[in-house]
Amino acid sequence: MTEKLKSILAGTVPQVTDAVATMDAGDLAELRTLEQADASPRRGVLDAIEAREKALEEAAKPPTKAEPKAAAKPADKADAKPWQAPDYSGPLSGEQAAWRNANLKPVRDAKTK
Repeated sequence: MTEKLKSILAGTVPQVTDAVATMDAGDLAELRTLEQADASPRRGVLDAIEAREKALEEAAKPPTKAEPKAAAKPADKADAKPWQAPDYSGPLSGEQAAWRNANLKPVRDAKTK
């Protein structure tokens, strides 16, 4: 494997960067060692190796569940926005849709236009 990595390092920085994009953590560590052992290590190659290592670490982390924002209810009916009405059928932003989902009961009979 070391011979293969040495042949990769013989290429230009863009060629090495392209090759790094498909390597696993073990190959990256070995490639980093070989590049740093060179008399003049190339910063672009080391940056590409570091970026790939970070990408592999991020991919290995379990996904975190995003906590929804607490939905705020209007103080009374007079303060209610039009999109907070149960029969509103206009456009909604993401936050408005989340509020409606958390605070309104499902529509029994859908309105059609």
